[in-house]
Amino acid sequence: MPMHIHDFFFYVFRSLIHRGVRTWLTVIGVVIGITAIILLISIAEGLREDIQGRLNKFGPRNIVVIPGSGTKLSPGVTYSPRTGKLFLRDYEAVRSIPGVKRAAYAVVGKFLSVSHKDESVSMNVVGVSDEAFRIGYSLMEIDKGRLLKEGDHGVALIGHNIAANTFSEKLDVGSKIRIGNETFRIVGILKPVGMQGMAGTFDNIIFIPVHDAETLTEEQRLHNEISLIFIEAESDRIVDKLVSRVEEKLRSLHRVSEDDQDFTVVSSKFFREQVGSILNYVELFLGGVAAVSLLVGGLGIMNAMFMFVTERIPEIGILKSLGATRKDILTLFLMEGGLIGLTGGIVGVLISLLFCVGASNIVEMVITPYAIVLSLVIAFVLGIVASYLPARHAADADILEALGRER
Repeated sequence: MPMHIHDFFFYVFRSLIHRGVRTWLTVIGVVIGITAIILLISIAEGLREDIQGRLNKFGPRNIVVIPGSGTKLSPGVTYSPRTGKLFLRDYEAVRSIPGVKRAAYAVVGKFLSVSHKDESVSMNVVGVSDEAFRIGYSLMEIDKGRLLKEGDHGVALIGHNIAANTFSEKLDVGSKIRIGNETFRIVGILKPVGMQGMAGTFDNIIFIPVHDAETLTEEQRLHNEISLIFIEAESDRIVDKLVSRVEEKLRSLHRVSEDDQDFTVVSSKFFREQVGSILNYVELFLGGVAAVSLLVGGLGIMNAMFMFVTERIPEIGILKSLGATRKDILTLFLMEGGLIGLTGGIVGVLISLLFCVGASNIVEMVITPYAIVLSLVIAFVLGIVASYLPARHAADADILEALGRER
């Protein structure tokens, strides 16, 4: 007599409950694998959302021109071009291109001496105008004091880490530091952002008025040399076209071909593609780590199912004598393995959710419904696949031998 679907479920549940502790020991391997895969994916997704959020602050209409060809970077990454330089004439030419709403430039002073009282350190200093800061560093927010403004002279805006940790005495609004031979009064302290910047991390950055930076870096630069050009397009729709116009204009000024281009023009789209490419590799690596965990869990299920089958050979003989077909026996053990995998998947999801809630203040994690459903499907399929060989062994058992073993 063929078995009905409710017979399958009753039999499988009874078997799993009867084995108790051994069932849960088998489930643990799947729990670890599913927990690993969800947590790793959620960390990667959290990282992606965090970076994309910061890139959104950079602005979809913003463009940066950087000296050097084929520079690979994400927003603010330290760079050191081997060839190519930018000059004020480049800035003047760029800001007159149709479609440019506003433009500004920055001057970076490399390894300048920064001192407070008797302590001194060497670091990079970025000279910016008010517009350059608002276009190129829009993701940075003020914590204390104010931002730089047009007409400022002898003042500085510093990163959070410089204020709190660089010198033995904490710096505050109104404190004075020396950069080179010039004294600067701190007018603002930035909120911590924890991202890499052109002068190290953004938390270790010092901004000063661009004309002060030009004076301090006269010996480091050629006449009228600048470090960066910031551009804001008139609308989002023309950014790609404007990038092409800027490249054509600068190639003409520098008298270089597209292949010999000694500058790089990047937009938020470029940053997103670069970061997206990096995150894809990160997710692939994390997925590989999780896959190894799942493989171990699958081998655990296979080993346990072989043991269960061996113990229940007499029981299989009785089922066959009562009319259970080879397909019925195969289905029984595949369902059993699938339910073991699914149970491990459910427990793994619950542990992952609890972990994400507990670690929300430590690391950015995003668990999507897609990740949960995918993990449960993977766990169920893993259980079925891992159980196939043991199930086939059970289905092929000889009825006479099985009944004889019971005697």
